[in-house]
Amino acid sequence: MLFGVRTEGQLGGRNEMATAFQLFQNTYITPKQDAIEQILNELVGLKDKVTFIPIEPVMPEFSEATLATILTKDEMREIIGRKPLEVSQQAEVVQSKFSKDDQELAVFMEFGEPASNYTEVKKIKQVFSVDDMDNQSQMFALTTTEKGIIDILKNNDKATADDIAKLLKVKVKKIEDIMTNMMDKDYLDDNLKLTPKGAETKVPDFSELYVKYKYALRFDTEGPPILPNGRTRPFCKGMIEANRLYTREEINKIGEKLGAIYDITNYDAFSRRGGWYTIPETEIHSPSCRHIWLQTLVKKK
Repeated sequence: MLFGVRTEGQLGGRNEMATAFQLFQNTYITPKQDAIEQILNELVGLKDKVTFIPIEPVMPEFSEATLATILTKDEMREIIGRKPLEVSQQAEVVQSKFSKDDQELAVFMEFGEPASNYTEVKKIKQVFSVDDMDNQSQMFALTTTEKGIIDILKNNDKATADDIAKLLKVKVKKIEDIMTNMMDKDYLDDNLKLTPKGAETKVPDFSELYVKYKYALRFDTEGPPILPNGRTRPFCKGMIEANRLYTREEINKIGEKLGAIYDITNYDAFSRRGGWYTIPETEIHSPSCRHIWLQTLVKKK
């Protein structure tokens, strides 16, 4: 097959051709090249040794779409005989890669409202994270939970730990532990009522609480929310800088609007978030970026 003569009854193809070439290269060409290189280097005596550069054989055929996912821009240009891009040209290509970011960001900016309009009471959990993320969220802002308990008891001194847990959306056991700790701090007495110290403590009114979602850095991700040197995609950068809060209904409406723009049925803005992320200096890809929707408990200022 390699020399244009096929075995009778054999169809052959590109893969067979590549295999035959590699076999011929290893068993015939390479040994003779080694011998010739040795003779040339002994005769010429150059500082740098003479070596043969192998040519690429006929390779298995890939579609343009497949090549685009496994090769860089410069590798693709090399295949068609073009020079690598200059640094400035590469920057333009990266920018064009995120050309739809501005459009998506504009849709997100139509909904939600500034986080500065609210006081954050508690970070609840990362949405679509591990089931036990509630345990991790407990590390946040114990003081604000204590203030919430004090405010509730000021308005209703008969409120139980169960009542408080429902209002603050915290597990009863956690509220009981916090209230025990508040007894040690002399904010509550043995009957879990406010002491004079607790009654005099000034706290914000926690009577109206809302569950909102913000675009934030994942708990398991290192580094700042916005990476330096342009390493954060424009969409994520814009979302972090905007610092807006959304309801679940608003995020659903964003998905509906983006789905209509891209002609995608059931576009889920909740799970898509910032899209694909590549771990720096690796070829490891993640179906989501460094950011996630963070569920928070807030109160209107």
